Amino acid sequence: MKSVVILLRHTPLNHIKNLEAFRLGLGLTLGHNEVVVAMLDEGVFNAAPFRPGVVDRPEVDEFLGYYGDVGVRMVAERESVERFGLGTLRGGVEVLDRKSIVDALRQADVVIPF
Repeated sequence: MKSVVILLRHTPLNHIKNLEAFRLGLGLTLGHNEVVVAMLDEGVFNAAPFRPGVVDRPEVDEFLGYYGDVGVRMVAERESVERFGLGTLRGGVEVLDRKSIVDALRQADVVIPF
């Protein structure tokens, strides 16, 4: 089993690569990997609940609904959450300080940046 961190650093509305990252996170569990989706900088907007269909963007909820069942962790950087004033986050998102997320990146076998 490998420890994999998927790193999201961009907003969810500019492109669909974050959707692919969330889908990849689910797929990586098929290989019995330990998966963490870490959201830093503007990537913390992926942790906010919103309705992407309103602006013609794809929905990620269909993937996130399985995360708890297969053990994928989602973490958002506290400093960015506070900087952008995100008061409400999606269910299942842990808020960690930057040091904790950097430690997870250092300890991971694989880091996949998006």
